Amino acid sequence: MPEVTAQAAGAWARMSSDYLRDRQASVVFETTFRQPDAVVATAKEFRDAGYRVEVRALAVPEAVSRLGVLSRYAEQVRDQGVGRWTPQAFHDVAAEQMPRSLERVIAEGHVDRVLVVDRAGRALYASDIDAAAASSPAAGHGAEARAEARAAVDAGRRIETLGSEASRAWLGTFDRDANFVLDRADIGSDVLATIDDLRRDGDRIAGLAHAPDSPEAADAASKLADLGDRTSAARDALEHSSEHTKPSAPGITDVRSRLTTKLETTLNPGSNQRPAPAATRAQQPTLDHDR
Repeated sequence: MPEVTAQAAGAWARMSSDYLRDRQASVVFETTFRQPDAVVATAKEFRDAGYRVEVRALAVPEAVSRLGVLSRYAEQVRDQGVGRWTPQAFHDVAAEQMPRSLERVIAEGHVDRVLVVDRAGRALYASDIDAAAASSPAAGHGAEARAEARAAVDAGRRIETLGSEASRAWLGTFDRDANFVLDRADIGSDVLATIDDLRRDGDRIAGLAHAPDSPEAADAASKLADLGDRTSAARDALEHSSEHTKPSAPGITDVRSRLTTKLETTLNPGSNQRPAPAATRAQQPTLDHDR
């Protein structure tokens, strides 16, 4: 779904951005920061239009954000019978690119204030930025701000930042949602790979949640092992099924092509021209609204 709707979502995000900026409305953007060029371009557009730009970067352990992907999917399946799965590669690229985007937007002088916060909203780093100094090659303040912001992100991502209570909550949520997904949801290889990664995270988090050799630690280890067995069985069943099933649905390229043509016709009724190739469109920064 994100693949075939990306062009439409990008167009709507761009129109919304332009509309609000033209009217000098206060604006909050939510983004994964996975596209540094888009982050920088958006901050520059608003700052050039006279806005004060503030960046709030969320720093959480990847085990927590990865579990958030699984839990959101499980919640949607519970409530609606079907959910939107976020591919693991998408999550991992966003996690990798976020600190780089933060450093770049500071370095290029397009923000006035930067905060790095944890999921509870506690500030791990906060600083006003002298945009002119930050973008000057000779300035030390910009380099210092970038280094301190990056260090705060790295510190907030350490799995050891989870206390015992948060660790126990993580284990309970994982056990509940992983078992639910294995029981009730459509399972693909990417879902199973994510559950496997979370199970490995769980081995470390269990050590933060419970005292070694305690009954609680043994129970947590048993539940994680059971999930490993269930995931392996689900993978075997999926591979067996795929060997006997031929794909019948249209390829994603065909679907994207049809939707692209439909969107172009709708936005430009008088035009018979097809949209530019993806490589050409990619030269222009686009807003990154992943949800």
